[in-house]
Amino acid sequence: MDVVRERIPVESPVADLVSAAVAQVDVPVPEGTSVDRVLCCPARLMNVSAEAAAGAVAISGAVELGVLYLNEAGEVAALTAQCPFKHSLMDSAVESGMIVDARCSVAPATVTVSPGSLRVESVVEMEVSVFSAGEIMCVTGLTSSEAASRTSPVRWSRRAGQGAAAVTLREDVELPPGLPDISAVLWPTARAVVDSVTPRQAEAQVSGTLVLTVLYRAQDGAVPVQTADFEIPFSAPVSVPGLREDCTTVVSVMPADLLLRPCEDIAGNMRVLSVETPLSMRVTGWEQGTRMVVSDAYGLSGELMLSRESADGCAAPRECAAQAVVSGSWTPDQTLPLGMRVVCSAVEPVVDIAEPSNERLMVSGRLRSRVFYIDGETDALCCSQGESPFECALDLSDLTGATHVMVWADCSNSSVSRSGEGFAVQAGLSLRVLSRSVTAVDIITQAEMGEQWDPETMAPLLLVVAGPDDTVWSLARECCVTVETLLEANPQLADREVQSGDRITIVR
Repeated sequence: MDVVRERIPVESPVADLVSAAVAQVDVPVPEGTSVDRVLCCPARLMNVSAEAAAGAVAISGAVELGVLYLNEAGEVAALTAQCPFKHSLMDSAVESGMIVDARCSVAPATVTVSPGSLRVESVVEMEVSVFSAGEIMCVTGLTSSEAASRTSPVRWSRRAGQGAAAVTLREDVELPPGLPDISAVLWPTARAVVDSVTPRQAEAQVSGTLVLTVLYRAQDGAVPVQTADFEIPFSAPVSVPGLREDCTTVVSVMPADLLLRPCEDIAGNMRVLSVETPLSMRVTGWEQGTRMVVSDAYGLSGELMLSRESADGCAAPRECAAQAVVSGSWTPDQTLPLGMRVVCSAVEPVVDIAEPSNERLMVSGRLRSRVFYIDGETDALCCSQGESPFECALDLSDLTGATHVMVWADCSNSSVSRSGEGFAVQAGLSLRVLSRSVTAVDIITQAEMGEQWDPETMAPLLLVVAGPDDTVWSLARECCVTVETLLEANPQLADREVQSGDRITIVR
């Protein structure tokens, strides 16, 4: 009977979860003023943390909100607020102490005006993968006709394949009735919402909606700033090698920078926006219900052995947090007027490179900034946006031996101010670091039966296909035999090392 060793990455998730939470807060309006019209309400996440407990993953953090509005005098004003949130994702496979990889995003907020205050709501979308702290599934022993009838079904998510694709979404959208014509686009924001994923053979069909919110300067001078919302459907295939129709899928879609161009409608009015944006889609497929076999041949019987202790040399994912203060500067395309006044700004950090070296992590990326300001000469509302590079070094003892690092950055206490002909940006970064040693572990699984052997008249026999890192000593230890016994059954190894692909006979 042949038994084949299969190599499975340590970081296979125990569970993949998707959920959403609503963050809501009441923001008081300054005394003596009132809100005539809300222009826009950008939102961003801060200090997001995730922790595994028995049967659930608890996620907490805060949403930082900025409300740009017109007061009763027609002046542009801004309010800021923070809204804490807590949410639990339930799954019976989750245990306390497991590593949580949480990917969260926040949608542009909606604002309800009431006397003396604004009620602001935003949806936080969550994708969570839970990793067992180094736990592997290890099957030891041989199978016989008797033992093969005592298989133990195991619920275990195993990666079937992963794929990515990009599709450029092009659409002409028309302003809703009642809104004035477009003079210039000030601030577009977009988020992609996945409605359905249909797995097929080596392919997944992803369908969803691009939710677009546009802040624009109107041609009607009486109402200079307006907002418009659009929903644009999309559907595209993603190639995922190894995917089957019975697999489960986890998908994320990220919109890149928007290209918006106002154009005339049939009547010659500036009421149409030409939208173009590339969508980046990532799909991971998981297969369920792998069946493992345990037999009596090595003195073991009963259920599958799940053992943390058997994961020798396999480092579990490690999670840590760090803080850093970074700064930069950028110069807008247009010349900044004299006497300008910054109304509000938003800074978003983007991590491009994270390079581990011993106990040090070098992080570099960009600070994306948007600034609303008032022209001191014309009192017009203007918007500028730009990027400035940043780099910081983190001293983290948990990085020892890490071969793969992922970093998420949230921004807090950011500021944008005028500096010469451009803007100076400063931001406090909250960095979440997940480091892994991507190691392969050996799992012995049942293969097709060859010649049947009788356990009553023959010694248990195991044929193992050697891996690239195997030695006589490691094989003997793993198969519970002495080195002398292994060499006696495999005389070809007396004069040379074990080579990948060798068929090793184990007799007990």
